[in-house]
Amino acid sequence: MDRIGRDRRGIQVTYSDLPLMVYGLLVLAYLVARSASVSFSWDEAYTYLHHVQHGVLWPERFDDMGANLHVLNVWLMWVADRFVGPHEWMLRLPNVLAGALYLGLGFILVREVRPWPMALALYILLTAHPYMLDMFSLARGYGLGISFMFL
Repeated sequence: MDRIGRDRRGIQVTYSDLPLMVYGLLVLAYLVARSASVSFSWDEAYTYLHHVQHGVLWPERFDDMGANLHVLNVWLMWVADRFVGPHEWMLRLPNVLAGALYLGLGFILVREVRPWPMALALYILLTAHPYMLDMFSLARGYGLGISFMFL
């Protein structure tokens, strides 16, 4: 029997999905570890100190921009700051969750490919770009953009 189980919506989880799930969880663990261990960059600190901390949730001027003012990133950093506090890893949580969304969407996209080694190779090609993984572990907004474009 090739399937492991069936959830309430009728989605079958097969044995050939296990390598994809293990790889996806390892990448997600990497994103979480990186977001917790890397110190804040100048862009992230400027965004927090000048926008999030003071509640400036919209650009004030359009002629000069300090750091990166990705509005959705600022809003989500503001929410994380208000609910959890100004911990670096928590301010990066929206982008880590965007990385989890990207990994989940990639899993859904490639899981029907057979044979399963080809599906795993495609999943690795979709998710193993080092600069893209960096964006999912930093509070900059690019990870949010990548995930929503992929959605």
